[in-house]
Formats: sequence, structure tokens, C-alpha cells
Amino acid sequence: RWGLVPNPDKCEVIVWSPDKTQRAPKLTLIGRELAVKGEILYLGMKMTARPTWDGHVKRRKKAARKWTWKTRNIARKKGRAPIEVETMLRKGGERASEAYGGELWASMKNKRYEQVCTGQAQTEKAILGMSRWSPTCLAREEFAASDWMGEMWLRGAELLRNALQNEECGVASVILKERAKRWQQDKNGPGEGNEFDWGGRILSEIQEMGGDGAAARFLDEKVSWKQIKPEMKQLAKAEVEKRQQGRMQELKKGQESEKQPWRKDWREARDSLPTGEIAYMEKARTGGLAVEMETGRWQQIREDKRRCADCNARKGTAGHAMDRCREFDDERDEVKLKLREIGLVDESPWGVLMKGGVDFRTGREGTMKKRQTVLRTL
Repeated sequence: RWGLVPNPDKCEVIVWSPDKTQRAPKLTLIGRELAVKGEILYLGMKMTARPTWDGHVKRRKKAARKWTWKTRNIARKKGRAPIEVETMLRKGGERASEAYGGELWASMKNKRYEQVCTGQAQTEKAILGMSRWSPTCLAREEFAASDWMGEMWLRGAELLRNALQNEECGVASVILKERAKRWQQDKNGPGEGNEFDWGGRILSEIQEMGGDGAAARFLDEKVSWKQIKPEMKQLAKAEVEKRQQGRMQELKKGQESEKQPWRKDWREARDSLPTGEIAYMEKARTGGLAVEMETGRWQQIREDKRRCADCNARKGTAGHAMDRCREFDDERDEVKLKLREIGLVDESPWGVLMKGGVDFRTGREGTMKKRQTVLRTL
């Protein structure tokens, strides 16, 4: 009808058998026997005879590293781009490259989640200029960006939902409807080591995170995606928060009792500056400054021996150095004078940092430029 003729040289056979018991049949096309392959590349997705996305993820990570170099070269060496600009460049480059096809392999439960989350945290840690000694998980708290895997998983759930409701998806709709029907009967997710069972995995994860009710609403044809999306979004958010709490549990480094998240207006001011101008602050907030309490931790010195080398105070912490150590009285007074002139209610350098920014005194307007000046002063 359209004048198209299949080309046997461009057709290949691959068999997916989790238990490795099935062999490839001999198939011919226009009198030519088709080659049997152990791996294929289809629309940019690398698929192997063993039903796992390991090969594809590894391939995408390698491609993303090229974008990492390009982004760093543009943002750091050429134009000293602000954090918000570097973030946008990385999102359109290395993140898009690494996450290609993520809707098919995204998971809120298996090893893929930790892989992506760690990669995101490492990227954010580099952008903020945090110390290599600072726990990587703190970068997620400091950056306060959306979770990459959560976004991909939500897109994957939407694709599955559309395929289940839209017959125009063709063969995909038929296959996924049959998979959903079998899942409802036995509630079994993908078998061990089978990552290609995309539909079964998402349904099982919805059930695990939200119970049978959430899975039933997801499969209900009378409920539109627009209606069910907020619930799916909340399930993913709750799982992200649960995992982050698990990482932060019993973490002492960079977890001072008075520390608070950056306020939105102060975070925007921070992100409008290049990495070099805010790295010191982020190191201070995440336990990355080379003060006695931290260097002693690196060198495995007993905590009661980590006294201030300048004034012999009992604890040589970053807070002590910035707010109390006599060795830095002159520098501290100079900073406090500038903060007073700008109009902050709190003139303590350490207090401003730990509170994630503070208010301005009555009658003093808090502008983006003033916040930038404060951050540069600190």
C-alpha cells in the first residue's frame, strides 16, 4: 500500500528468557534467514538477551559524561555562570542524556532508584561546591530540587495509563491490557531479574506504596489520568521523603541542631551567584570546612581532643570559628557591620547561614541585590 519493502539485512532476532531455557527459532524473511543477536539497539534503547537495563543505563551514563565536561567548560571556565544557569545546562545535557528512556526503567523500589538518586546528588554537590568530605546525601537537602527518578517514574505511569485506555496505541495497548489483567488475577510483579516487565513493575510498586486501593483506582477505566495523577504524585513524593530520611538517619555531620533549610528568597539569591561565590557557605552548612572538629573526624582523632587551635576552646567547630573565636574578632566585626548596614535582624554570620537567611529590619526592603551582597559578604 505504501510501497515499503522489509529489508532482511536490517532485521534481527533476540529472545528474552529469564530462566534461559528458550532458544531462538530459525526465522526467515523473503527467503533470508534472520540473524540471532545477544543484544540489539532499538530507538536508542539497548536491550540484551538477559532482560535487564544494565547495558542501556551504562551506555547512557557514558554518553552523559561528555555533556558533563561540556557543561562544566561553559559554566565554570568561560562565563562563570550562576548556579541557576549551570543547572539548566546540566538538565538539558547530561541529565537528559543519562535519563533517556527512563520511563521504561524508572523504579521507586529497585536498585535503579539509588543509582539515579546518587547521580543527582553528586551533580548537585558539584554545582554547590561542597567539600568531598561532606555527605553526598546532604546535597539533596541543600539543593531542594525535584527528584529525577520520581519525575521519570510518574511519566512512566502516565504512559502505562494511556496505553491501557487508548486503543490507538496498537499492539502495545493489547499487550499491556493483557498484562494488567493477569496482574489483577495473581498480583505478581516482574520475576526475579526481569526488568522488561514494565507494566507489572509499575503496578506492583503502586500497590506497594499505596495499597490495593491505589492500584485499583489506577486500573479503573472510569478514572482519568488527570484525576489519578495527584495521588500518584503524592505516592512518589512520600517514597522519596522516606528514602531521604533513611539516608539522614543517625547522620551527625552537617546536621547542627539550629540548621534550617534555605528560605525560598535566599535560595533564589544563592542560585543567582556562581559556584565560587557560595561554595564557602555550603561547606559551612554541610560540615566541609577544615576546622578542628572536621579535620579531627577525617584523621580519626577523639572528639574531646578536637579543641580550637587558636583559642583552645573545647570544640573547634565552624560555628565557633565564625561566631566566637577571638582569633577572628576583627574580621567578624567587619562582617557584622556590613550586615547591620544592609539591615538584617540577625547580625551573626553563623546565625544567618544556619537559618538559611533571615528577615530584614522593619522599614528596610529586602531585595535580591541585598541578599546577594549578604551572601558575598559571608
